[in-house]
Amino acid sequence: MPDYGNVPSEDIITLQKAVQVATEVVDRLPSNLPDTWRKIAFEKVLKGILDDWVVNGTESLTPDDLEDLYNLTRVAVDTAEAAPVMMAESAFSVLLQSAMSDWEANWNTDEP
Repeated sequence: MPDYGNVPSEDIITLQKAVQVATEVVDRLPSNLPDTWRKIAFEKVLKGILDDWVVNGTESLTPDDLEDLYNLTRVAVDTAEAAPVMMAESAFSVLLQSAMSDWEANWNTDEP
């Protein structure tokens, strides 16, 4: 592993896993999805995972987390596709960003 100075090895592993999970989510999306939407999905999911790590200390993700992230992304895709064509990409970006913010703030808590 390259030397990253004072960066803890746990942090490096967490960052690598976040990229892996975001990639898995995007890879499961419909094949006819535009590349721009895939890039948006990758960015928003990756940011959601990392924000959750920073805010909530979530260092590892479960298979259920992967499913949740995929399903949140898929609902954003399906909902945005109903928007007028000219607005659909923007709708997707905003919907997914909001879903990731909700996931960070409210999912995976111990509260009922």
